[in-house]
Amino acid sequence: MIGKLVPNKKKRSTNTNIIKRRNTLYHSRVPKTITLTKRRKRQTKFEKGLEDARKLTTSWNSQPNPPKVYINDTRIHHGEVGVMLGITGILTNDERLTGLGTGLALDDLHDAPDWFTFKKRDDFSGYV
Repeated sequence: MIGKLVPNKKKRSTNTNIIKRRNTLYHSRVPKTITLTKRRKRQTKFEKGLEDARKLTTSWNSQPNPPKVYINDTRIHHGEVGVMLGITGILTNDERLTGLGTGLALDDLHDAPDWFTFKKRDDFSGYV
């Protein structure tokens, strides 16, 4: 009979990533490297600081017309604040503070040429 159906025999795995573990209680194949599935990566303190900065800047920038901040009639950018927080975090070995400062500075990177120019307020309308 042509085309006789013969059940296929299962071949033994020749995968080199699998080792054989033998014990008196069981006999099984276990992979060399154990991979954990559905495990969430924990954020570092620096990443938590970046996340805090993202939340702050998102809430500030989501306003229809975010106000400009002045201290003693001098314009303050959040990039300046971020640089100062980042330096403080580095000097005090505080990773979260460094992350917060980095996030603030990165969000205001487009205004970097205006940082630390200490420009005075030109328009005093609405100033009490």
